[in-house]
Amino acid sequence: MAINQKEHQERIKAFLNWFKKCKGSEKGEGQIFFDRLLQAFGNTGVLGAGAVCELPVKKRKGRGVIFPDLVWKPRVIIELKKRGTPLQKHYDQAFDYWITLVPNRPKYMVLCNFDEFWIYDLNNQLNDPVHKLNTKDLQMSWGALKFLLPVEEEPLFDNHNVAITEQVAKTIGEIYLSMEKRGIPKDKAQRFILQLVIALFSEDVGLIPQYTLHEILKKCLIDLPAQKELSFLFKAMAVKNKFNKPKKYKHIEYFNGGIFKKTDAVELSYKEVELLHDASKQNWEKVRPSIFGSLFEGSMDPKRRHGHGIHYTHELDIYKIVGPSIVQPFKEKINKAKTKRDKRKLLKEIQEFKVLDPACGSGNFLYIAFRELRKLEMEILEDLGEGGQIRPLELGLLVSPKNFYGIDTNKFGLELAKVALSIGRKLLADEFNIKDPSLPFDDLDNNFLTEDALFAKWPKVDAIIGNPPYQSKNKIQREMGVSYINKIRKAYPTVPGRADYCVYWFKKAHDHLLKKGIAGLVGTNTVRQNYSREGSLDYIVQNGGIITEAVSSQKWSGEAAVYVSIVNWTKDKLYKNKKKKLFIGKNIYLDGYEQELHVNELKEINSALSIDVDVSQAKVLNVNRKSKPDYQGQTHGHASFLLSKKEAEKIILKKIILKDVLKPFLTAHNFIAGKTPLPQRYVIDFSGKTLIQAQRYKELY
Repeated sequence: MAINQKEHQERIKAFLNWFKKCKGSEKGEGQIFFDRLLQAFGNTGVLGAGAVCELPVKKRKGRGVIFPDLVWKPRVIIELKKRGTPLQKHYDQAFDYWITLVPNRPKYMVLCNFDEFWIYDLNNQLNDPVHKLNTKDLQMSWGALKFLLPVEEEPLFDNHNVAITEQVAKTIGEIYLSMEKRGIPKDKAQRFILQLVIALFSEDVGLIPQYTLHEILKKCLIDLPAQKELSFLFKAMAVKNKFNKPKKYKHIEYFNGGIFKKTDAVELSYKEVELLHDASKQNWEKVRPSIFGSLFEGSMDPKRRHGHGIHYTHELDIYKIVGPSIVQPFKEKINKAKTKRDKRKLLKEIQEFKVLDPACGSGNFLYIAFRELRKLEMEILEDLGEGGQIRPLELGLLVSPKNFYGIDTNKFGLELAKVALSIGRKLLADEFNIKDPSLPFDDLDNNFLTEDALFAKWPKVDAIIGNPPYQSKNKIQREMGVSYINKIRKAYPTVPGRADYCVYWFKKAHDHLLKKGIAGLVGTNTVRQNYSREGSLDYIVQNGGIITEAVSSQKWSGEAAVYVSIVNWTKDKLYKNKKKKLFIGKNIYLDGYEQELHVNELKEINSALSIDVDVSQAKVLNVNRKSKPDYQGQTHGHASFLLSKKEAEKIILKKIILKDVLKPFLTAHNFIAGKTPLPQRYVIDFSGKTLIQAQRYKELY
């Protein structure tokens, strides 16, 4: 229903007139502020809208109750602070409130100090507000708070960095695919794209003079041969000695980082230059390295992407690993550190903390870990009274890209990970106002290995995190090949042959984990079931592992049509007596239903990730060992064994003897989903036949 604009403006004007007299006291004026604000948007007030002030909510960490300032489910949570309060300091507090508010968790989170509204859309963008609004500008900019209207409308945001990232990723992906189509060698095209991406970032974050690349591309639109300037620019970024740089670009600083070791001249088509010029108009400072993987996704062969299960991961889901495995343990230590000596010792521990992602992809898990470790550093430094323009040389080395390690079979993905961390260092220095030299880039070649992680030597680290490839046991052979399957089964003889592919990562991660190390991995939700559980979570808890926090099952973000389990664990015995958190999803298998995870505090999380019976301790009954009937449906192992009903009947009609091994195939799904539970497929089944007998049915080979 359309709102009456005149009445709406009059209500906002009335609110602003009252606001002029407001002193900005959280305790004295908070509830009045909320009442007046909601009235300004056409509600009768807090109660009339269905919102609640000071709603008691059980703490996510530890005992007790918290009281968010205003909760209006499922729309918004608002945390109000007194006038003049720096809002960024209260993000973590509000985030903990927001994550706890289930069921019907609010879509938006707002931090407010009376004069400012910082609006967050945490389901899409962590850490950074999607909009900042000054209260005095409310009459002109109220669109960002449209979710406060009696009938909620889509708000208008101006800092939706995820949307910007998706847009530039799509454009850069188009350029790459066009280059590939024109026959430019893959390695050459990928290297050139990465160099372009660094240059686009660099001119918007101040690493090269603003508009440097933009002006080159502008000239290319008039005179296509002018694109040779790109090679000159990249050479200047690659060379340390300014006397060896092209004359026009002697002022360009040395970048190093390995990306510019080789600078090839690549001829772009006019269309590619147009696309690149459009991309240069975007504000690359707002592009999020944490989801830079979309570039990786867009440039990969779709067949390989499906076969190896490489998928984009949402920041909020990444935090379900980084939070429990890295942030929370350090938060507990920060709370216990009382003296400056303790805090400096802890700061050193953070700055030496090393993280590995053995299924690295384009580095999104590592970037989130980098950012969270930097936030922890800043929290301690500010507590020590050493915030502001911090000079690393005075305090020792800060957390840097050198703290992070990655392994993957895809070289291009690893190069993207290096770019994300290197550019991220500059973005984080600017965000936290740190004098952390961003150039030259760290040489990360020894930190990132282009190998199969299941057979590679892993570096010694404090935390292992990541999202191993998804592949079910039924599809491993088809996608990976027989020789590869034989190779991993020989290397991991204790993992059941019918376990899913990700199980091998869980096994190796636990074997590699240090005594006080911590791990967090995402796996298909079969890691809590049968053979996959035996090879992963059973193995972990039976060999000194303690599951500290887990999500039993949830629908995964991104393109992967899969349900996952998220598991954080450690070998550190100090966690033995601590409370553990198991998140159980409600309605997770209903299409179109937004899943919510409900937390259960437990003394121990079993390997079945269940709050009910611990089935991991179940034993096979003797009666079942001796039973002749087979109670498990057939696992045919390959789709080629299945035929449509029409195909099978046609074959049997030609040769009736084939009916002996070509049989109707009926599943539970046929009974539940079908109106008439009749077989729609047939299966080739040689059960009970010897090899010699099977050869009689050569028509089926």
